[in-house]
Amino acid sequence: MIDDSLAEPIFLREAIVQATLDVELEAFNESVIALQELKTREENNKFKLPHLILLDINMPGDSGIDILHKLKNEGRLRLIPVVVLTSSNLLKDIEDSIDAGARSIIVKPTNIEDYKNMITNVYKYWFETIKVNRVV
Repeated sequence: MIDDSLAEPIFLREAIVQATLDVELEAFNESVIALQELKTREENNKFKLPHLILLDINMPGDSGIDILHKLKNEGRLRLIPVVVLTSSNLLKDIEDSIDAGARSIIVKPTNIEDYKNMITNVYKYWFETIKVNRVV
C-alpha cells in the first residue's frame, strides 16, 4: 500500500485480520520512498516484489498518477497490478488513473466493516478469480 495517510494502513491491517485473509501488507506513506524500494527490489532479485499495489492518487510530492507512470515504465514493476484507492470520485481522476495504468479504481471505505468487505472482494478477485500473474 502506498498512501500518505497513516490511518489507512491501520484500517486495512485490521480489516485483513477480521477477514482472516492470508495477506502480508507492507505500507509506505511516501511515494518517493515506495518507488525507490520497489526499484531496489527489482534490481536485486533476492527480494520479493508485491503481487498487487494499492495506491492513493492524492499525495504530496509525486502523486499516485506520477507513481503509476513511473511504475509502468520500469521493467518487471510494470507487471504489478495497481489498484487505486481514492477518496475522489472525480471522472478526471478515474480517467487519469486508467490512462496511467491502474487496473481498477476503488473509493476508499469509511469504516472498518466496509474496509473488510472491500479487501475481501479485492483479495477474491485478484488472488482467487483471475490468479494474478506471479511472474513478478
